[in-house]
Order: sequence, then C-alpha cells, then structure tokens
Amino acid sequence: MAAKDIQSAALSKVNTSVVHAIGGTKVKETKKLFKWTIKNYSAWQDRGLEKDYMTSPTFSTGANDESKWFAKLCKGSYIKQYIGPLGLKDAETTILCEITEMEIVNISEQAQIMHRNAIRGKLSENLGTLLNNEKFSDVTLVASGLEVRAHKSILAARSDVFAAMFEHEMEENKLNRVVIKDIDHNVLKDMLKFVYTGTAPNLDTMSSDLLAAANKYGLEDLKALCADAISTKVSVNNSAKTLVLADIYDAGQLKADTIAYIKNHIADVMETQDWQDMTKTHSYLVGDVLRAFAKQ
Repeated sequence: MAAKDIQSAALSKVNTSVVHAIGGTKVKETKKLFKWTIKNYSAWQDRGLEKDYMTSPTFSTGANDESKWFAKLCKGSYIKQYIGPLGLKDAETTILCEITEMEIVNISEQAQIMHRNAIRGKLSENLGTLLNNEKFSDVTLVASGLEVRAHKSILAARSDVFAAMFEHEMEENKLNRVVIKDIDHNVLKDMLKFVYTGTAPNLDTMSSDLLAAANKYGLEDLKALCADAISTKVSVNNSAKTLVLADIYDAGQLKADTIAYIKNHIADVMETQDWQDMTKTHSYLVGDVLRAFAKQ
C-alpha cells in the first residue's frame, strides 16, 4: 500500500471515530556555528608530528549545555584541499563548523488546556478578590437602596453599555454613582460576580432575573448561560411564560427551543393560564408558534 493510501485510510478511520484526546509532536531545530582558529597550521601540516590529527577545544551548542562537542581534523582528509598551504594567510586558518541539533517534543493538548484553565482560574480568583475589596474602586452601583463598589475600567471592558455611560459626560460618570431601579441588589451582585470572574454561582435560582440584567447591560455571554439554564427547565406549565421571557429579552435560541417544546405539547400547553394570558398580552407569539407548525 502506498504512503498516500495509508494516510487516507488513517484519516478515514480517525474521522469516523470519537476523539477523546489531542496531542502533537514538534521537531525543534537549533543551529549553532562554531569557529575554530588554528595558528601556525602549516607547521603541523608539513612536519611529521606524532599525531596525524588535531582536535578543537570542546564546546556546547547552547541548546543543551550537557552535550559537549569537539571538531577533529585529520591529515590527508578530503578537507585538506580547502585549507592547504595555498589557502593560508600568515600560516593561520579558520574552520567554521555548523551543528544542527534536533529535538522531538511531544505536546499534550490536555496538558495545555489544564495549564490554560489554571491560569484563567487564578485570574478569576484575583478579580473576584478585587470585587470584594473596595480598594481602588471608583464607582458606586446602587440597587434596592444598597450599594456595591466597583471599577469603571472593568465594567467598561465587559459591557458596551457601561463603556458608553463612562465615556460621555453623563450624570453617572460625573457623580461616579449609578442608580439601577429595575434590578434587585442580589441580582446585581451576581451580575458583577460574572463580570469580574466569569462565574454565576446562583444561575439556577435566578436565571430569569440574570437574563434581564444581562440583556440590559449587553452581557451576551451571561445572557447565553441564562438562556441555556432556563431552556433545561421548560415544562408544560411554564413554556408560555418562558416564550414571553425569551421574546422580551431577545434570546433567540431560547425562543426557538421553547417554540419547539410547545409544538410537541400544544394541547396541554393551551390549557394553561399562562398560555391564555399570552394570547392577550403577546398575541403575535401565537403566530410564531403556528408558523412552526407550517414548517413541518
């Protein structure tokens, strides 16, 4: 079997299998140049000295100091034609020796991922400490009459809404104080926890409220997490309310998932009070559900 056929067969086997780990091999190549100067070379070459060869001082390449090298020059070798008497100047010659060291390095993708995760975990921990410590804070967020100290630079980096607020001469920027009337204090704290650390410890219990907060401040990654958490809990009794929630906060995937659920349980869902309420307050959503049936 030709090498190309073997490669194709191997790739075919890999493509139809489940890959549980990823690794790679890298060949590292290091080139070093050794300069060996021999003074009064012609005297050694022309006279019948005891040794018919000479060795250079030992040297290392720098890539691995444990490896020591030396060059060996023998009388009558093929190199003589290049460094014979006609090629010499002042009875001195210089030999340049290029050495290439090759090292095979196996790289474990799993190890790289673990290392990256450890770094991210440490960064998350440090930023969480910064949130819990009012030192260096420069803005106060107020919700439910309770204050939370934060940092404009971090808020602006994570949220375009906060960035616009602090970039322009708005009242919040002048007073270094942001009053939030439509978000509960505990929800604000969890939202800030996510902004600083990328974690939402109370996602399961306040996913709907966090979805609203994430939508308000343009936190798309938090919004996606909330939508996923809500989607796993869709039922006959709450599907209509969930559909309204997804529509209000523009959670496209959650809306699609909820419509798919309602379509599969339409008879039972239509008996619920939430469905009856939805037909009055958000009647256009009934049309969205009907269009899903039309696509069958």
